[in-house]
Amino acid sequence: MADPWRAFSTRLFDQNLFAVKLGLQNMRLALDLEGSPDKAQAAIVVGGTNGKGSVSALLSNILEAHGLKCGLYTSPHLIEVRERFRINGAPVSREQTMRVGKQLLQKYGRPDATPCLTFFELTTLMAAKIFEEEKVDVAIWEVGLGGRLDAVNTIEPALTVITTIGLDHQEYLGNTIPLISLEKAALARKGIPTLIGRQDHEDARQTLLEAIPDAIEVPWVEDEADFRQRHISTATLAAQTYLGDRFDAEKAQSAVLRTRWRGRLESLEINGATWLIDGAHNIDGARHFAAFMRHYEPDTFLIGAMKDKDLEGVFGWLKRPPFESIPIVSATLKTQRSAQSDQIRSTLDRAIHFESLEEALEEIRENGFGKIAAFGSLYLVGELLMELGLSSEDLTTWKD
Repeated sequence: MADPWRAFSTRLFDQNLFAVKLGLQNMRLALDLEGSPDKAQAAIVVGGTNGKGSVSALLSNILEAHGLKCGLYTSPHLIEVRERFRINGAPVSREQTMRVGKQLLQKYGRPDATPCLTFFELTTLMAAKIFEEEKVDVAIWEVGLGGRLDAVNTIEPALTVITTIGLDHQEYLGNTIPLISLEKAALARKGIPTLIGRQDHEDARQTLLEAIPDAIEVPWVEDEADFRQRHISTATLAAQTYLGDRFDAEKAQSAVLRTRWRGRLESLEINGATWLIDGAHNIDGARHFAAFMRHYEPDTFLIGAMKDKDLEGVFGWLKRPPFESIPIVSATLKTQRSAQSDQIRSTLDRAIHFESLEEALEEIRENGFGKIAAFGSLYLVGELLMELGLSSEDLTTWKD
């Protein structure tokens, strides 16, 4: 007998074979046809290039600590699609995901449906329906790609947050920081508070402030060695802005200390090995990860990447001091988008490449490399967490 969950997941992932992204009109029409479930609760929209997932998780936990029931919509997932839909930090059940997903696929998944939705539009609609069912007080919506034409931009927010902007997805968003910044600025609404997080590029900051004159800037953090602090500052100010007089600094601090966002500078001790796992996959993310590595001093690097990424920009620093002599193991990942051996070796000729993550991990075990830093793709993070014995049930935003 076929596994119902696997069959449902496969069908959902195949949706982009039937649908074409044309703008926001299909998403708006579907929300209207479903009775505007997105309006059943307050909304906070979080966009940006780097840090938006971490900020969203932190913000969800801070608001929950203040007694609010929080929905959290994020992407991509690491292990199972239901991780995209969280209630108070925990992924919803397979059963709820399938029930809601099948109903919406039946209505909007066929090529002749009006409208026929893309995969991301469908998951966005699923989130709205799930949050309505769960009667959340506030939903936090992480933007998928860009801003102006992202399905999440159909959500009318009570607050918009824009995190750090950098170069990524240039084929869709533009080849310059100002062009990408304008895509993100389109998330703002007139008369609705918009927070701008710390920017690595001054032209991003200037473009955002010109496009959103009344935006609130998050105060700069002195200690830039720990870039996680900028996410904490952004999420804390977002909660303070949203809650107003109800904001309690002690509750916020307690929530921050208990928050984890899997696969983002995550440290794990498993079977005698120490892992530091991060999804850094663009130039700015890799630069921050490299700065952190100067304090971490790993015994080996495990890398994997998508073939459409700037591999030199992401991995080039591994050829320079003090990293140039640390062993590198790379793997082809279980997706057609994965970078292959020739691509990785053209960037890092000392990398030992394997055609699967399982083989790469066997190499690491045999050589006794006890302190491993893994990065380069969220696909790598997801596969690695599964290989290390974790499941979606373990991917809550709260530490145990």
